[in-house]
Formats: sequence, structure tokens, C-alpha cells
Amino acid sequence: MDAFKLISENSIKFTITNGISFFFTILGILGISVGVSVAAYFSCLYIDYFAKVLTNPLIVTIVSGLIAFVVAAIYLSMIDISAQAVMQCYLIDH
Repeated sequence: MDAFKLISENSIKFTITNGISFFFTILGILGISVGVSVAAYFSCLYIDYFAKVLTNPLIVTIVSGLIAFVVAAIYLSMIDISAQAVMQCYLIDH
């Protein structure tokens, strides 16, 4: 009940914090996924071993991008939970 009261009294602050957190979470997930996909694609093209073994680097790129997406989403969701906990601690002490 205390948490509900804290959130309802400071709804504007929570809304702004959640909006900013959501924006950076999406930006982080996309950045990490694209970065890993680009790195995997160029690794498949320019590392001699992979260039000789692989005929199509697109499959490796897509699989590594999906794995990076899942890992980034899990990791950044935990950071989002931490940010909400810090916001609640700040509002209780403030």
C-alpha cells in the first residue's frame, strides 16, 4: 500500500522516468543488436578461416543478432528495474 501511495503521489515523476528509461532501453537494445550483427558480418567476411568455411555469412549475422537482442533485452530490463528502485528510494528520502 505504501508503494502504491508513493507512485500515485509522484505519478508525473514516475511517468517521465519510465519514458526516458524505455527510450534508452530500446536505443540500447537496437544499438547492441546492430553492433553485434555488423561485427559478425564483417568477421565472417574478413577472417580467413570463416571466409573459407562459410558460403553465406547472412545466416550467422541473423543468428548472432537475435542472440544479442535477447541478451541485451534481458540485461537492459534488469537495469530498468534498478532505475525504478533508485527512483523509489529517492522519492522516499526526498
